[in-house]
Amino acid sequence: MKQNKFTLLQYSIFATGILVYNATVEAQVIYTDLDPDLLLDEHDEVGGVDMNNDGVFDFAFLNGYATWVDVTSSGGTGASYLRYCQWAGGYGTPANQIAGTSEYFSEEGGAGFTRYYPYKLINDALIDSKLQFQSWGYQRMAFKSYVDNPPHIFDSGGFWFPNESEKFLGVRFVDSEDKLHYGWIRCSVIDSAEGLIIHDYAYEVEPDKPIEAGSTISYVGINDLTAVSNNFHIYTFNNNVFINSKEVSSDLHYQIVNLQGAIITIGNVNTNQIAIPIDAAAGIYLVELLHVGVIVYSKKVTIN
Repeated sequence: MKQNKFTLLQYSIFATGILVYNATVEAQVIYTDLDPDLLLDEHDEVGGVDMNNDGVFDFAFLNGYATWVDVTSSGGTGASYLRYCQWAGGYGTPANQIAGTSEYFSEEGGAGFTRYYPYKLINDALIDSKLQFQSWGYQRMAFKSYVDNPPHIFDSGGFWFPNESEKFLGVRFVDSEDKLHYGWIRCSVIDSAEGLIIHDYAYEVEPDKPIEAGSTISYVGINDLTAVSNNFHIYTFNNNVFINSKEVSSDLHYQIVNLQGAIITIGNVNTNQIAIPIDAAAGIYLVELLHVGVIVYSKKVTIN
């Protein structure tokens, strides 16, 4: 049986390996169902995902665990600390990246550090170049740090904290021909950030084309966007976005994003008239209509 786990040392030096997988091809999306799921529930246990099943890991995951003890001014033993963290990162090349955001922390003397946080995407969220992607190898899906005197959590966070069931990482990676592909990895964070499950993943075969989180349906090109746009009328009133559509389809979705690319809300165009209340700061937003993961119409709107 092929192995999908490896050592912490291998993770740190970007070793390669081969996954257990049961892959099927539907249209131009390659879907892989891990059987069984990849469970990381032991301290410093590491696993990897090979998106295109070519024998080389593209993304790596670490169930991180660390302990340390303070030293008192007299040289004695002080408080004890421990940290759990579910790490994810691009593997093997900086071109393999995960959609997310980062935060910089300044320190005295001009030094500082950056934390990287992968997004937690919902089903049908569009994964394309409009998302912000990060290549750092250690990105915090979920984490928490304890101190024992008195016992309490003094630091925690990540979009996946404390538990999330079957949400998605948005990823992009390069193949052996240096062609860029977008994909998703379905994960669950469990036991209050003390464990991670990787369920399945997929990617779009056609380079530089988007994919919806959870989708196994391929990219569909729309040749006549002008004709398509005539089917829709989008406007705002009293902090609501209204979509009037001549088309109704289970494959037609809307998403509203801010100018930083963050998704505010997403849903189906399942009736000819939709009213979407927006609970967000005043400003300019993009309303995007997508057919099978492809943006077919986009309009800027203003929320007062």
